[in-house]
Amino acid sequence: MSSAFNAEVRMLLCGNCGASLPLTPAGGGQIQCQYCNTVTVVTPRDDRSMSRGPVDEEQRIARLWTQIQVEMRVHPQCYAILDDKTGLLPQKNVATAMKMWEDTRRRQAVDPASTLDDLLWLTTSLAMVFVDDAARNRALWESALESSHDLHHRQFFRSALSRAATKAGDSSAAQAWLAPCDPQPQDLLSDTAYRAASAYLATARGQFDQVVEVLGPRTDSLPLFVALRVLCHLLRANAFEKRGDVQTATAQLSALVAAEPALATVIPAVTHASAFMNLCSQSMHAVLGR
Repeated sequence: MSSAFNAEVRMLLCGNCGASLPLTPAGGGQIQCQYCNTVTVVTPRDDRSMSRGPVDEEQRIARLWTQIQVEMRVHPQCYAILDDKTGLLPQKNVATAMKMWEDTRRRQAVDPASTLDDLLWLTTSLAMVFVDDAARNRALWESALESSHDLHHRQFFRSALSRAATKAGDSSAAQAWLAPCDPQPQDLLSDTAYRAASAYLATARGQFDQVVEVLGPRTDSLPLFVALRVLCHLLRANAFEKRGDVQTATAQLSALVAAEPALATVIPAVTHASAFMNLCSQSMHAVLGR
């Protein structure tokens, strides 16, 4: 099926007013904003492979383990617009966040190093606000991708688009967004983003052996970037549960919550965000009673 995440077209936001632009072919073209009349020249999307060729996998994973404490590098003003209790972007700050997002996109063109990981942070926060507006959500992610030249940022955005396409029921688009990504990146964020998107798509397809292969059989099999860690653990536990091994799924979730009690509230929120998958229904009930 085709969806709002169809990779054969471009869906971008106007760089002048932030409105959604008309659909454009993947090859690009000139498009005029229907709201402010600004004409935007859209270049062909860069769908080239980001892979740098095969590397020694054992050495690569060892390097990724050294990055386990690394988090996104974000300026303080990005944290300041989130709600202190929920960590989410409140509606009252959406306009401010959109302005910061546009300013960050413009700065990326002239001084990308100065933006750190702000665009990743802001796009993720805004995408959660517009999670039920598929076209707006898609345009946010692809506009961020369009503005990024750093490979690990591009891999993060493509992986996010792949997961969103999977959620929209468009597995072909999900595979298309993921196809140019590097399966053996050198940084933990890129590696986890790719694994999460691959496991998410495999889960939707009922390929639970593939999920375990991608994420490893244990919670400590692979290093995982903190922002995607809970999702990866849930996808793995769900794979065991769906294969009939509820005991292993329950044991893994129990160990996670015992080590970090705050996950008792995080885990239900993450499963709710992907409710169509019915993740860990039996094991989560056994561990959390819900």
